Amino acid sequence: MKKTVQTRIVLISIVIWILVGIYGLVFNISYIDEIKYLIKGFLMINGDVGYYTTEGFFYQHMPGSFLLFGLGQKIFGPSLLVGRLQSFLIGLLVFLSSWWLSKKISGKLASLMTLVLLSLCPTVTFYYSTPTPQSLLILFLILGLGNLYDGMVKKSNFSFYLATIWFSLVFVIRENFLFSLGLYLGLLVLVFRKKLIVFSKHLLTSIISVSVFIVPGYPGTVNILKNFPGVSRLLPVSQIERGILSLYWKEDLQTIGLYWRAIR
Repeated sequence: MKKTVQTRIVLISIVIWILVGIYGLVFNISYIDEIKYLIKGFLMINGDVGYYTTEGFFYQHMPGSFLLFGLGQKIFGPSLLVGRLQSFLIGLLVFLSSWWLSKKISGKLASLMTLVLLSLCPTVTFYYSTPTPQSLLILFLILGLGNLYDGMVKKSNFSFYLATIWFSLVFVIRENFLFSLGLYLGLLVLVFRKKLIVFSKHLLTSIISVSVFIVPGYPGTVNILKNFPGVSRLLPVSQIERGILSLYWKEDLQTIGLYWRAIR
């Protein structure tokens, strides 16, 4: 494929993504998750509630995305549009980093196909135009996978450490991505099976990356673990929290099949 044709495909795909995203910024129907992340994030950054320590204030998820959207509102003022713009710009980075990752792994043709397919998925673009953590999660996963690839192919220790940080931050954004972090660390066990000291350094890097966000709110941050299926049966849960958790985890859904679904 000629270079001029490739350039046109890239430019057209980017323009389509941006135009659809701008439409979403203005015309997306607002829903409860948007309000939840914006209000809770603003209250946390503004110091109106403690960092997972204010009694009776239900945070539900890990602090990463709350802090992100709270910081944006702290700088530019509380606004739905500010939150949407943050997510949209991160979504644009997802779009471009997907191009980068597919080109790194499979070559130019695959990267072009990736851009075209993503630009023709308006639902994804609309979703990334709302202040929810999905765009940030995907960006960190893509960067983590890209650095992991460089670490394994180019034998770059620095790339491995970057991958460790990205996968750790994914957990900081959303607690149910603990599985992704666990799988990554499991892979490192195999890669560095004869280099225990090297693996220990990666494990320490992961712990430090997570602790930066966990420690300021401890022990309140531990309450986030209550969102995992069945964990609320083991940890002390107040009546208020039990009522809220029941909206997400109904008794008839706490089955073996649900655990298998979470693991997958």
